[in-house]
Amino acid sequence: MKKLLVVLLSLGLLVAFSMTASAADVKFSGQYYVVGWYESNRALQNTDNATSRHAFWTRTRIQTVFQVAEGLSFTTRFDAFEKQWGAMNRTSGSTQDKSNSGVQNSGVTLQENIEMEYGFVTFKTKIGQFQIGYQATDEWGTVFADIPGSRPRAMYSVPFGPLTILGIYEKVVSNDTGTQINYPANVNSVTPSLRSDADGDRYMVAGIYNFTGGNAGLLVRYDTYAFTRLNDQGIGGAAATSPFRTQIYTLAPYFKATVGPVYVEGEFIYITGKTAKYESSNVVAQAADIDKEGYGGYVNAKYSIGPAYVGAQFGYSSGNDAAPGTSGNPAVKSSDGKDKSGPISTTSWVPTLFFANHNFTSWTYGTPYGSQNIAGQGGTATYSTQKQNLVLYNAYAGYNVTPRLNFETAITSLNADKQPTGYTSKSYGTELDLKCTYKIFDNLTYMVGTGYMWTGDYFKGATNASIGNDYVVMNQLTLNF
Repeated sequence: MKKLLVVLLSLGLLVAFSMTASAADVKFSGQYYVVGWYESNRALQNTDNATSRHAFWTRTRIQTVFQVAEGLSFTTRFDAFEKQWGAMNRTSGSTQDKSNSGVQNSGVTLQENIEMEYGFVTFKTKIGQFQIGYQATDEWGTVFADIPGSRPRAMYSVPFGPLTILGIYEKVVSNDTGTQINYPANVNSVTPSLRSDADGDRYMVAGIYNFTGGNAGLLVRYDTYAFTRLNDQGIGGAAATSPFRTQIYTLAPYFKATVGPVYVEGEFIYITGKTAKYESSNVVAQAADIDKEGYGGYVNAKYSIGPAYVGAQFGYSSGNDAAPGTSGNPAVKSSDGKDKSGPISTTSWVPTLFFANHNFTSWTYGTPYGSQNIAGQGGTATYSTQKQNLVLYNAYAGYNVTPRLNFETAITSLNADKQPTGYTSKSYGTELDLKCTYKIFDNLTYMVGTGYMWTGDYFKGATNASIGNDYVVMNQLTLNF
Protein backbone atom coordinates (compact mmCIF):
# COMPACT_ATOMS: atom_id res chain seq x y z
CA MET A 1 0.00 0.00 0.00
CA LYS A 2 2.84 2.40 0.87
CA LYS A 3 4.54 1.72 -2.46
CA LEU A 4 1.26 2.35 -4.26
CA LEU A 5 0.87 5.74 -2.50
CA VAL A 6 4.44 6.69 -3.46
CA VAL A 7 3.76 5.78 -7.08
CA LEU A 8 0.48 7.71 -7.10
CA LEU A 9 2.15 10.73 -5.48
CA SER A 10 4.96 10.64 -8.06
CA LEU A 11 2.48 10.46 -10.90
CA GLY A 12 0.53 13.35 -9.39
CA LEU A 13 3.66 15.52 -9.16
CA LEU A 14 4.61 14.60 -12.73
CA VAL A 15 1.17 15.62 -13.99
CA ALA A 16 1.27 18.85 -11.97
CA PHE A 17 4.68 19.85 -13.33
CA SER A 18 3.63 18.92 -16.86
CA MET A 19 0.51 21.09 -16.61
CA THR A 20 2.56 24.03 -15.32
CA ALA A 21 5.14 23.70 -18.06
CA SER A 22 2.54 23.46 -20.79
CA ALA A 23 0.79 26.65 -19.65
CA ALA A 24 3.37 28.78 -21.51
CA ASP A 25 6.33 27.83 -23.68
CA VAL A 26 9.04 30.39 -22.90
CA LYS A 27 11.80 31.23 -25.39
CA PHE A 28 14.79 33.37 -24.52
CA SER A 29 17.13 35.34 -26.78
CA GLY A 30 19.46 38.24 -26.27
CA GLN A 31 22.84 39.87 -26.66
CA TYR A 32 25.79 40.84 -24.50
CA TYR A 33 28.65 42.99 -25.67
CA VAL A 34 31.59 44.89 -24.31
CA VAL A 35 33.46 47.39 -26.47
CA GLY A 36 36.68 49.25 -25.75
CA TRP A 37 38.00 52.19 -27.72
CA TYR A 38 40.63 54.88 -27.82
CA GLU A 39 39.97 58.12 -29.71
CA SER A 40 42.86 60.46 -30.41
CA ASN A 41 41.40 63.90 -31.13
CA ARG A 42 37.67 64.33 -30.49
CA ALA A 43 37.69 68.13 -30.79
CA LEU A 44 39.66 67.98 -34.07
CA GLN A 45 42.20 70.48 -32.78
CA ASN A 46 45.52 71.14 -34.46
CA THR A 47 47.47 70.98 -31.19
CA ASP A 48 49.59 68.59 -29.17
CA ASN A 49 47.06 68.92 -26.34
CA ALA A 50 44.48 66.76 -28.13
CA THR A 51 41.19 65.79 -26.48
CA SER A 52 41.75 62.02 -26.43
CA ARG A 53 39.43 59.51 -24.74
CA HIS A 54 39.56 55.86 -23.75
CA ALA A 55 36.84 53.73 -22.15
CA PHE A 56 35.00 50.40 -22.10
CA TRP A 57 31.23 50.13 -22.56
CA THR A 58 28.93 47.18 -21.90
CA ARG A 59 25.28 46.22 -22.41
CA THR A 60 23.18 43.14 -21.57
CA ARG A 61 19.89 42.62 -23.48
CA ILE A 62 17.34 39.86 -22.77
CA GLN A 63 14.17 39.14 -24.76
CA THR A 64 11.53 36.60 -23.77
CA VAL A 65 8.56 35.28 -25.72
CA PHE A 66 5.82 33.53 -23.71
CA GLN A 67 3.88 31.30 -26.11
CA VAL A 68 0.65 31.04 -24.13
CA ALA A 69 -1.37 29.23 -26.80
CA GLU A 70 -1.35 28.71 -30.52
CA GLY A 71 -1.66 32.18 -32.04
CA LEU A 72 -1.24 33.92 -28.66
CA SER A 73 2.05 35.16 -27.18
CA PHE A 74 3.47 37.82 -24.89
CA THR A 75 6.89 39.41 -25.57
CA THR A 76 9.15 41.34 -23.22
CA ARG A 77 12.65 42.82 -23.53
CA PHE A 78 14.93 44.63 -21.16
CA ASP A 79 18.43 46.11 -21.13
CA ALA A 80 20.56 45.90 -18.01
CA PHE A 81 23.93 47.13 -16.77
CA GLU A 82 24.29 49.51 -19.70
CA LYS A 83 27.26 51.69 -18.80
CA GLN A 84 30.97 52.36 -18.99
CA TRP A 85 33.24 50.12 -16.96
CA GLY A 86 34.06 51.86 -13.69
CA ALA A 87 31.94 54.92 -14.48
CA MET A 88 29.59 56.83 -12.20
CA ASN A 89 26.42 55.16 -10.96
CA ARG A 90 23.00 56.70 -10.89
CA THR A 91 22.31 58.41 -7.58
CA SER A 92 20.29 61.30 -6.18
CA GLY A 93 21.25 64.60 -4.61
CA SER A 94 24.75 64.60 -3.19
CA THR A 95 24.64 61.02 -1.90
CA GLN A 96 27.67 59.03 -2.89
CA ASP A 97 26.87 55.68 -4.45
CA LYS A 98 29.50 53.07 -3.60
CA SER A 99 27.62 50.03 -4.87
CA ASN A 100 29.86 49.67 -7.90
CA SER A 101 32.33 52.40 -8.79
CA GLY A 102 32.35 54.39 -5.58
CA VAL A 103 32.20 57.61 -7.60
CA GLN A 104 29.51 60.21 -7.03
CA ASN A 105 27.23 60.98 -9.94
CA SER A 106 27.44 64.55 -11.22
CA GLY A 107 24.25 64.67 -13.28
CA VAL A 108 24.79 61.82 -15.73
CA THR A 109 21.87 59.40 -15.84
CA LEU A 110 22.96 55.84 -16.49
CA GLN A 111 21.00 52.66 -17.02
CA GLU A 112 22.61 50.89 -14.10
CA ASN A 113 19.60 48.67 -13.45
CA ILE A 114 16.97 46.95 -15.59
CA GLU A 115 15.24 49.12 -18.20
CA MET A 116 12.14 47.49 -19.67
CA GLU A 117 11.67 48.21 -23.37
CA TYR A 118 9.12 45.70 -24.69
CA GLY A 119 5.88 44.45 -23.24
CA PHE A 120 3.27 43.53 -25.83
CA VAL A 121 0.73 40.83 -26.63
CA THR A 122 0.43 39.22 -30.08
CA PHE A 123 -2.73 37.42 -31.06
CA LYS A 124 -3.99 36.05 -34.36
CA THR A 125 -7.64 36.16 -35.35
CA LYS A 126 -9.63 35.23 -38.43
CA ILE A 127 -9.36 38.82 -39.66
CA GLY A 128 -5.63 39.31 -39.05
CA GLN A 129 -2.90 39.65 -36.42
CA PHE A 130 -2.75 42.25 -33.64
CA GLN A 131 0.19 43.48 -31.54
CA ILE A 132 -0.71 45.69 -28.58
CA GLY A 133 1.71 47.32 -26.12
CA TYR A 134 5.25 48.69 -25.92
CA GLN A 135 7.12 47.29 -28.94
CA ALA A 136 9.83 48.04 -31.49
CA THR A 137 9.33 51.25 -33.42
CA ASP A 138 11.01 53.49 -36.00
CA GLU A 139 12.34 50.51 -37.98
CA TRP A 140 11.12 50.14 -41.55
CA GLY A 141 12.48 48.75 -44.80
CA THR A 142 16.26 48.95 -44.85
CA VAL A 143 18.63 50.10 -42.10
CA PHE A 144 18.48 53.64 -43.50
CA ALA A 145 16.36 56.20 -41.58
CA ASP A 146 15.84 53.81 -38.67
CA ILE A 147 15.85 55.02 -35.04
CA PRO A 148 15.55 51.74 -33.09
CA GLY A 149 13.60 52.10 -29.88
CA SER A 150 10.28 51.20 -28.27
CA ARG A 151 6.95 52.99 -28.03
CA PRO A 152 3.36 52.10 -27.02
CA ARG A 153 1.39 51.24 -30.10
CA ALA A 154 -1.23 49.03 -31.69
CA MET A 155 -0.38 47.24 -34.95
CA TYR A 156 -2.71 45.28 -37.20
CA SER A 157 -1.47 43.16 -40.10
CA VAL A 158 -3.25 40.95 -42.60
CA PRO A 159 -1.76 38.92 -45.50
CA PHE A 160 -3.19 38.72 -49.00
CA GLY A 161 -1.00 36.12 -50.67
CA PRO A 162 2.49 37.67 -51.13
CA LEU A 163 1.19 41.07 -49.94
CA THR A 164 0.92 42.09 -46.27
CA ILE A 165 -1.03 45.18 -45.24
CA LEU A 166 -0.29 46.95 -41.94
CA GLY A 167 -2.08 49.61 -39.94
CA ILE A 168 -0.32 51.17 -36.93
CA TYR A 169 -1.18 53.73 -34.26
CA GLU A 170 1.43 55.05 -31.80
CA LYS A 171 1.10 57.23 -28.73
CA VAL A 172 4.26 59.34 -28.82
CA VAL A 173 3.51 61.80 -25.99
CA SER A 174 0.67 62.01 -23.48
CA ASN A 175 0.19 65.21 -21.45
CA ASP A 176 -3.24 64.65 -19.91
CA THR A 177 -2.15 63.31 -16.52
CA GLY A 178 1.64 63.49 -16.32
CA THR A 179 4.50 65.93 -16.38
CA GLN A 180 4.43 68.40 -19.21
CA ILE A 181 6.98 67.73 -21.89
CA ASN A 182 10.16 69.73 -21.48
CA TYR A 183 9.63 72.05 -24.46
CA PRO A 184 10.78 74.79 -24.55
CA ALA A 185 13.87 73.72 -22.66
CA ASN A 186 13.14 75.78 -19.55
CA VAL A 187 9.62 74.41 -19.04
CA ASN A 188 9.68 71.78 -16.30
CA SER A 189 6.31 71.85 -14.56
CA VAL A 190 4.72 68.81 -12.93
CA THR A 191 1.24 70.23 -13.58
CA PRO A 192 -0.73 68.17 -16.10
CA SER A 193 -1.86 69.86 -19.28
CA LEU A 194 -5.00 71.95 -19.06
CA ARG A 195 -5.89 70.97 -22.63
CA SER A 196 -7.05 67.58 -23.81
CA ASP A 197 -5.44 68.22 -27.21
CA ALA A 198 -1.80 68.48 -26.12
CA ASP A 199 -0.44 65.07 -27.08
CA GLY A 200 1.74 63.55 -29.80
CA ASP A 201 0.34 60.80 -32.03
CA ARG A 202 1.46 58.86 -35.07
CA TYR A 203 -0.62 57.02 -37.68
CA MET A 204 0.77 54.66 -40.33
CA VAL A 205 -0.40 52.44 -43.17
CA ALA A 206 2.02 50.22 -45.04
CA GLY A 207 2.31 47.36 -47.49
CA ILE A 208 5.05 44.75 -47.98
CA TYR A 209 5.23 42.61 -51.11
CA ASN A 210 7.38 39.46 -51.05
CA PHE A 211 8.85 38.00 -54.24
CA THR A 212 11.50 35.45 -55.10
CA GLY A 213 14.80 36.77 -53.80
CA GLY A 214 13.50 39.78 -51.93
CA ASN A 215 10.71 42.14 -50.96
CA ALA A 216 9.54 45.71 -51.41
CA GLY A 217 7.30 47.98 -49.41
CA LEU A 218 5.72 51.39 -49.00
CA LEU A 219 5.04 53.26 -45.75
CA VAL A 220 2.82 56.33 -45.38
CA ARG A 221 3.06 58.07 -41.98
CA TYR A 222 1.32 61.03 -40.38
CA ASP A 223 2.77 62.65 -37.24
CA THR A 224 0.76 65.20 -35.28
CA TYR A 225 2.32 66.82 -32.21
CA ALA A 226 0.24 69.26 -30.18
CA PHE A 227 2.32 69.29 -26.98
CA THR A 228 4.13 72.33 -28.40
CA ARG A 229 0.96 74.37 -27.70
CA LEU A 230 1.64 74.36 -23.95
CA ASN A 231 3.72 77.47 -23.31
CA ASP A 232 1.58 80.31 -24.67
CA GLN A 233 0.91 81.50 -21.10
CA GLY A 234 4.43 81.26 -19.72
CA ILE A 235 3.91 77.92 -17.97
CA GLY A 236 6.36 77.02 -15.25
CA GLY A 237 7.81 80.52 -15.05
CA ALA A 238 9.16 80.38 -18.59
CA ALA A 239 8.73 83.15 -21.11
CA ALA A 240 5.58 82.74 -23.17
CA THR A 241 6.12 81.60 -26.77
CA SER A 242 3.78 81.33 -29.72
CA PRO A 243 1.83 78.04 -29.51
CA PHE A 244 2.12 75.77 -32.53
CA ARG A 245 1.42 72.28 -33.81
CA THR A 246 3.70 70.02 -35.80
CA GLN A 247 2.04 68.06 -38.62
CA ILE A 248 4.36 65.93 -40.74
CA TYR A 249 3.71 63.47 -43.59
CA THR A 250 6.34 60.87 -44.55
CA LEU A 251 6.47 58.66 -47.63
CA ALA A 252 9.01 55.79 -47.53
CA PRO A 253 9.29 53.18 -50.30
CA TYR A 254 12.06 50.53 -50.16
CA PHE A 255 13.28 47.37 -51.88
CA LYS A 256 15.62 44.43 -51.19
CA ALA A 257 16.68 41.92 -53.83
CA THR A 258 19.22 39.15 -54.43
CA VAL A 259 20.07 38.29 -58.04
CA GLY A 260 22.75 35.61 -58.29
CA PRO A 261 25.88 36.87 -56.50
CA VAL A 262 24.52 40.43 -56.23
CA TYR A 263 22.54 41.81 -53.31
CA VAL A 264 21.07 45.30 -53.56
CA GLU A 265 18.79 47.34 -51.32
CA GLY A 266 17.53 50.89 -51.36
CA GLU A 267 15.12 53.30 -49.70
CA PHE A 268 13.77 56.77 -50.43
CA ILE A 269 12.27 59.20 -47.91
CA TYR A 270 10.11 62.24 -48.61
CA ILE A 271 8.95 64.42 -45.70
CA THR A 272 6.44 67.28 -46.01
CA GLY A 273 3.89 69.18 -43.93
CA LYS A 274 4.37 71.78 -41.21
CA THR A 275 7.23 71.79 -38.72
CA ALA A 276 5.36 74.63 -37.00
CA LYS A 277 1.73 75.55 -37.59
CA TYR A 278 1.26 78.53 -35.28
CA GLU A 279 -1.93 79.45 -33.46
CA SER A 280 -3.11 82.79 -32.13
CA SER A 281 -2.36 83.63 -28.49
CA ASN A 282 -3.50 86.23 -26.00
CA VAL A 283 0.11 86.78 -24.98
CA VAL A 284 2.28 86.39 -28.07
CA ALA A 285 1.57 87.40 -31.65
CA GLN A 286 1.07 84.58 -34.11
CA ALA A 287 4.26 83.76 -36.00
CA ALA A 288 4.65 82.64 -39.61
CA ASP A 289 4.31 78.91 -40.23
CA ILE A 290 7.41 76.84 -40.99
CA ASP A 291 6.94 74.42 -43.89
CA LYS A 292 8.66 71.04 -43.90
CA GLU A 293 10.46 69.80 -47.01
CA GLY A 294 12.98 67.01 -46.35
CA TYR A 295 14.49 64.29 -48.51
CA GLY A 296 16.62 61.23 -47.98
CA GLY A 297 17.90 58.29 -50.01
CA TYR A 298 20.07 55.21 -49.67
CA VAL A 299 21.32 52.39 -51.86
CA ASN A 300 23.75 49.58 -51.06
CA ALA A 301 25.00 46.99 -53.55
CA LYS A 302 27.22 44.01 -52.68
CA TYR A 303 28.82 41.50 -55.07
CA SER A 304 30.11 38.18 -53.72
CA ILE A 305 33.00 36.37 -55.40
CA GLY A 306 33.55 33.10 -53.56
CA PRO A 307 34.97 33.97 -50.13
CA ALA A 308 35.46 37.61 -51.14
CA TYR A 309 33.02 40.46 -51.64
CA VAL A 310 33.03 44.08 -52.77
CA GLY A 311 30.36 46.72 -52.40
CA ALA A 312 29.41 50.35 -52.40
CA GLN A 313 26.74 52.44 -50.77
CA PHE A 314 25.35 55.93 -51.03
CA GLY A 315 23.43 57.83 -48.39
CA TYR A 316 21.77 61.24 -48.47
CA SER A 317 19.79 63.29 -45.95
CA SER A 318 18.95 66.90 -46.75
CA GLY A 319 20.01 69.73 -44.46
CA ASN A 320 19.46 73.38 -43.62
CA ASP A 321 21.84 76.23 -44.42
CA ALA A 322 21.10 78.54 -41.48
CA ALA A 323 21.48 78.55 -37.71
CA PRO A 324 18.53 78.30 -35.25
CA GLY A 325 16.21 81.29 -35.24
CA THR A 326 14.94 83.46 -32.41
CA SER A 327 13.18 82.32 -29.24
CA GLY A 328 10.02 80.39 -30.04
CA ASN A 329 11.35 79.09 -33.37
CA PRO A 330 11.27 75.29 -33.06
CA ALA A 331 13.44 74.42 -36.03
CA VAL A 332 16.86 74.91 -37.50
CA LYS A 333 15.59 76.22 -40.80
CA SER A 334 17.06 77.27 -44.11
CA SER A 335 17.43 80.83 -45.33
CA ASP A 336 14.17 80.50 -47.30
CA GLY A 337 12.25 79.92 -44.05
CA LYS A 338 11.61 76.21 -44.60
CA ASP A 339 12.76 73.29 -42.48
CA LYS A 340 14.63 71.14 -45.00
CA SER A 341 16.21 68.66 -42.59
CA GLY A 342 15.99 65.09 -43.86
CA PRO A 343 15.49 61.75 -42.09
CA ILE A 344 17.53 60.68 -39.06
CA SER A 345 19.49 57.40 -38.95
CA THR A 346 20.94 56.23 -35.63
CA THR A 347 22.30 52.80 -34.63
CA SER A 348 21.08 50.57 -37.48
CA TRP A 349 22.88 52.24 -40.36
CA VAL A 350 26.57 52.41 -39.37
CA PRO A 351 28.52 53.07 -42.59
CA THR A 352 31.76 54.05 -40.81
CA LEU A 353 33.61 52.80 -37.76
CA PHE A 354 33.36 56.00 -35.74
CA PHE A 355 32.55 59.28 -37.52
CA ALA A 356 28.95 58.34 -38.42
CA ASN A 357 28.56 55.67 -35.70
CA HIS A 358 25.68 56.72 -33.44
CA ASN A 359 26.64 54.11 -30.82
CA PHE A 360 29.20 56.68 -29.68
CA THR A 361 26.23 58.68 -28.36
CA SER A 362 25.79 56.03 -25.66
CA TRP A 363 29.43 55.17 -25.23
CA THR A 364 30.35 58.82 -24.58
CA TYR A 365 27.17 59.72 -22.63
CA GLY A 366 25.38 61.88 -25.15
CA THR A 367 28.35 63.57 -26.81
CA PRO A 368 28.64 61.78 -30.16
CA TYR A 369 31.57 62.34 -32.45
CA GLY A 370 31.66 65.83 -33.86
CA SER A 371 28.31 66.98 -32.46
CA GLN A 372 29.80 69.28 -29.85
CA ASN A 373 31.20 72.72 -30.46
CA ILE A 374 34.73 72.52 -31.80
CA ALA A 375 36.60 74.59 -29.24
CA GLY A 376 38.54 77.35 -30.97
CA GLN A 377 37.73 75.91 -34.40
CA GLY A 378 34.89 78.12 -35.52
CA GLY A 379 32.72 77.81 -32.43
CA THR A 380 29.64 76.17 -33.93
CA ALA A 381 31.11 73.84 -36.56
CA THR A 382 29.43 70.58 -35.61
CA TYR A 383 28.42 67.23 -37.09
CA SER A 384 25.76 64.83 -35.82
CA THR A 385 26.02 61.04 -35.88
CA GLN A 386 22.26 61.06 -36.55
CA LYS A 387 23.44 61.54 -40.12
CA GLN A 388 21.29 64.48 -41.17
CA ASN A 389 22.62 67.07 -43.62
CA LEU A 390 24.81 64.38 -45.13
CA VAL A 391 26.01 63.17 -48.53
CA LEU A 392 27.95 59.92 -48.10
CA TYR A 393 29.88 57.77 -50.56
CA ASN A 394 31.28 54.48 -49.27
CA ALA A 395 33.21 51.65 -50.92
CA TYR A 396 34.12 48.45 -49.08
CA ALA A 397 35.71 45.05 -49.66
CA GLY A 398 36.10 41.96 -47.52
CA TYR A 399 37.59 38.49 -47.52
CA ASN A 400 36.55 35.44 -45.50
CA VAL A 401 39.89 33.75 -44.89
CA THR A 402 38.03 30.90 -43.16
CA PRO A 403 34.36 30.51 -42.22
CA ARG A 404 35.35 32.09 -38.88
CA LEU A 405 37.87 34.77 -39.87
CA ASN A 406 36.99 37.91 -41.86
CA PHE A 407 38.96 40.98 -42.94
CA GLU A 408 37.21 44.10 -44.23
CA THR A 409 38.29 47.55 -45.33
CA ALA A 410 36.24 50.60 -46.32
CA ILE A 411 36.81 54.17 -47.38
CA THR A 412 34.11 56.82 -46.96
CA SER A 413 33.71 60.38 -48.18
CA LEU A 414 31.39 62.51 -46.03
CA ASN A 415 30.05 65.93 -47.01
CA ALA A 416 27.29 68.29 -45.89
CA ASP A 417 24.27 68.72 -48.13
CA LYS A 418 24.10 72.39 -47.10
CA GLN A 419 26.89 74.40 -45.53
CA PRO A 420 25.91 77.05 -42.96
CA THR A 421 26.14 80.68 -44.01
CA GLY A 422 29.75 81.85 -43.96
CA TYR A 423 31.32 78.39 -44.10
CA THR A 424 33.84 77.81 -46.86
CA SER A 425 33.43 74.06 -47.35
CA LYS A 426 30.92 71.20 -47.28
CA SER A 427 33.56 68.54 -46.59
CA TYR A 428 33.31 66.72 -43.26
CA GLY A 429 36.27 64.62 -44.30
CA THR A 430 37.32 61.14 -45.41
CA GLU A 431 37.51 58.06 -43.19
CA LEU A 432 39.51 54.87 -43.82
CA ASP A 433 38.50 51.80 -41.78
CA LEU A 434 40.15 48.41 -41.26
CA LYS A 435 38.41 45.60 -39.36
CA CYS A 436 39.13 41.99 -38.45
CA THR A 437 36.36 39.78 -37.04
CA TYR A 438 36.85 36.28 -35.62
CA LYS A 439 34.13 33.82 -34.56
CA ILE A 440 35.37 32.25 -31.33
CA PHE A 441 32.11 30.27 -31.24
CA ASP A 442 29.16 30.39 -33.61
CA ASN A 443 27.48 32.85 -31.23
CA LEU A 444 30.57 34.65 -29.93
CA THR A 445 32.59 37.07 -32.09
CA TYR A 446 35.56 39.33 -31.45
CA MET A 447 36.25 42.39 -33.61
CA VAL A 448 39.35 44.57 -33.77
CA GLY A 449 39.26 47.71 -35.89
CA THR A 450 40.85 51.05 -36.53
CA GLY A 451 39.65 54.12 -38.37
CA TYR A 452 41.49 57.25 -39.49
CA MET A 453 39.71 60.51 -40.28
CA TRP A 454 41.20 63.17 -42.56
CA THR A 455 39.19 66.11 -41.25
CA GLY A 456 37.45 68.27 -43.85
CA ASP A 457 37.40 72.06 -44.03
CA TYR A 458 33.76 72.15 -42.85
CA PHE A 459 35.17 72.11 -39.31
CA LYS A 460 37.05 75.32 -39.91
CA GLY A 461 33.65 76.94 -39.59
CA ALA A 462 33.45 80.57 -40.62
CA THR A 463 36.82 81.51 -39.09
CA ASN A 464 39.17 79.43 -41.26
CA ALA A 465 40.85 78.14 -38.08
CA SER A 466 43.38 75.32 -38.20
CA ILE A 467 42.09 71.79 -37.59
CA GLY A 468 43.57 68.35 -36.95
CA ASN A 469 42.85 64.78 -37.96
CA ASP A 470 41.46 62.04 -35.71
CA TYR A 471 41.70 58.26 -35.36
CA VAL A 472 40.05 55.52 -33.31
CA VAL A 473 41.20 52.04 -32.23
CA MET A 474 38.37 49.70 -31.18
CA ASN A 475 37.77 46.12 -30.10
CA GLN A 476 34.42 44.48 -29.32
CA LEU A 477 33.33 41.12 -27.89
CA THR A 478 29.72 40.22 -28.82
CA LEU A 479 27.63 37.28 -27.64
CA ASN A 480 24.30 36.54 -29.35
CA PHE A 481 22.02 33.84 -28.01
